[in-house]
Amino acid sequence: MDVINPATNEQIDRYEPDTSDDVEATLSRAQTTFQTWRNRSVREREQLLAAAGDILENRIEEYAQLMTTEMGKPITQARAEIEKCARVCEYYATHASAHLQPDGHPSPPGSSVQTVYEPLGPVLAVMPWNFPFWQVFRFAAPYLTAGNVGILKHAENVPGCAEAIAEVFDDAGYPDGAFETLLIEVDQVSDVITDDRIRAVTLTGSGPAGRAVASTAGENLKKTVLELGGSDPFIVLDDADITAAAEAGAWARTLNNGQSCIAAKRFIVHSDIYDVFLDRLRDEMISYTIGDPLDETTDVGPQARNDLCANLHSQVERSVEAGATLEIGGEPLDREGSYYPPTILTDIPVPSPAANEELFGPVAAVFEVKDENEAITTANDTEFGLGASVWTADRDRGQAVGQRIDAGCVYINQLVKSDPRVPFGGIGKSGYGRELAEALVNLCTPKDDLRAKSIDSMQQEVDAAAQLSIPYVNVHLGAHTGAGKQQGLDNAISALDELTIPDSVTVLLESDAGSGTKLGNKFDHLAYVLEESTHELEVCLDTAHVFAAGYDLSTPAAVNTTIKEFDTTVGVDNLACVHLNDSKHACGTNKDEHAHIGEGKIGESGMEAFINHSAIDPIPLVLETPNENGKGFAWNIDRVRNLAENPA
Repeated sequence: MDVINPATNEQIDRYEPDTSDDVEATLSRAQTTFQTWRNRSVREREQLLAAAGDILENRIEEYAQLMTTEMGKPITQARAEIEKCARVCEYYATHASAHLQPDGHPSPPGSSVQTVYEPLGPVLAVMPWNFPFWQVFRFAAPYLTAGNVGILKHAENVPGCAEAIAEVFDDAGYPDGAFETLLIEVDQVSDVITDDRIRAVTLTGSGPAGRAVASTAGENLKKTVLELGGSDPFIVLDDADITAAAEAGAWARTLNNGQSCIAAKRFIVHSDIYDVFLDRLRDEMISYTIGDPLDETTDVGPQARNDLCANLHSQVERSVEAGATLEIGGEPLDREGSYYPPTILTDIPVPSPAANEELFGPVAAVFEVKDENEAITTANDTEFGLGASVWTADRDRGQAVGQRIDAGCVYINQLVKSDPRVPFGGIGKSGYGRELAEALVNLCTPKDDLRAKSIDSMQQEVDAAAQLSIPYVNVHLGAHTGAGKQQGLDNAISALDELTIPDSVTVLLESDAGSGTKLGNKFDHLAYVLEESTHELEVCLDTAHVFAAGYDLSTPAAVNTTIKEFDTTVGVDNLACVHLNDSKHACGTNKDEHAHIGEGKIGESGMEAFINHSAIDPIPLVLETPNENGKGFAWNIDRVRNLAENPA
């Protein structure tokens, strides 16, 4: 890969493309690293990102010089780009945790429903040359902090920038494989996308590139975020501050040498102020200094490549041939490098390249309209929909006009720009999906999580128990496990292991009805959780739940058999207490009926067997009283006392 300085057309470097073995090694490292990276805390990932931001701040001049020599951005703008990258790192180092908080939803009484956001895995980023640092950090800062790992396929004319970005993450302390760069040709991208280790793709680039990536990713059912081209309207209404609009418009059209997707491209001006605005726009653009992008005084540097300069000139020529008027510029400069001057076209016919295509260079297409409605119609007469800018003295009027414009974002009395705090993206053929701000969850997996108690509420109960010297906190295991399915049990273990449990409190697992029936022996699910959890847990047996799971508790002999099975599978030493629960409601019959203790499906002799069973003689017995609309307290307490001859 030969790197050509667009200011001189001289070769400044050469890079060897990655081999197929290199690509395989990169994908393998990314997949391996993801397995551990995803489990690091968000706070730890935020701290690493903050370190990356500090490195950028300390290397502004080094990286700005590299950027300018590889793609021609004026040096003052290159420094600003590195500073903006540091800001996006600072933003997500501070706010990623908040953006990744679960979303709560309405839920049944006694339960909590929330959507949690989990990382997808290795994300391929196909990035352009025009903002070679910002476009990468715009994806990497949020998505890596969310727990994904990144693989960058950068534009072929900025390989030095690609390697410098990888250097930032490496020097910040990111693990090997968390951020990788591939030096490959365009025709190799499809094979990378189809690799099963790649879970999602984000692309910023041209429409054809976006369609190719979306097609391949779609065939392989992979998420995509696309930010494609734009032909942004810059609407100047009759009450606008003409000088401010002209100055901002000229800058918006020539920023980054005119090579920006969100640059103002079509200037739509009310007829009452058209002539004055055009004169001021012309004066402003003529005043810009064209020259060496490393010179501090340069406003407009070269186009990034010779072929891009030639294509831009072809669009201008074809627009003039179709009837457009060339006001200024319109010819490549006769000097070394790929220079194209600030250019203005008026009287633009539809169709023509200036009206219907994206002009990716410092060429302003100016349209005259008679009123506000025609301005909106002209603004929407495009297949693109990235951004728009409206200029007016009346902010409410500007917002009303903005709401009628088909674009991903609309700015009032400002040029269109991206900001870490604001979601960014287009509509129509400008792409889909959003990046920045809370949009980092776009490349996460939203998972609905139904729990009997949220982790936060369980932690609050554990903390309260410790403060009040209460030794036990009860957790209904079955509500976590989805009738004992293996994934449900693993989810329960994960939830329990997130708790901080002081030594003075023991968490009890209460097995709800049927929650172990998918795992063979009906007590296996309790044994599994006790073994796999990092906490020392104990078990609470609820007589109604045990009965509903298929055990016979009607006689002392049956109770003895059940206790022996529990002892064999779980161990009676792990049994903290037994809930005496004999309501017909708890046994799954008519929930409006409630039996007295000893008169339900378990029976008096079964209750007495629990009370007197020698194996659990020292185990506390707890009277549980379900309350269904106030009907659950029809318990014969004297009867329980009579049965409970044993002081336990």
